[in-house]
Amino acid sequence: MRGIITDFEEERGQVLIENKEDHGVDSGPIWVSLSKDAELIIEEEIVTVSLDETLVGRSAEVWSNGVIAQSYPPQTKAVKMVIH
Repeated sequence: MRGIITDFEEERGQVLIENKEDHGVDSGPIWVSLSKDAELIIEEEIVTVSLDETLVGRSAEVWSNGVIAQSYPPQTKAVKMVIH
């Protein structure tokens, strides 16, 4: 998944990403949290901080564990997240 982080939910530690698939096809928003052993990379550096509101407005690429909750918006856990 890739797109712009548009919101942050502090209680669950999730960011809302306006997901854009290949070729700019909009697949809608998805809540993303980090899995226990996730790799978080911000500005090309591996960091050990958690997700927070300072990431809103930034671009993100996410690799998930493949499980997506059928809620609206859907939710998933990232195994790797790169923030630009």
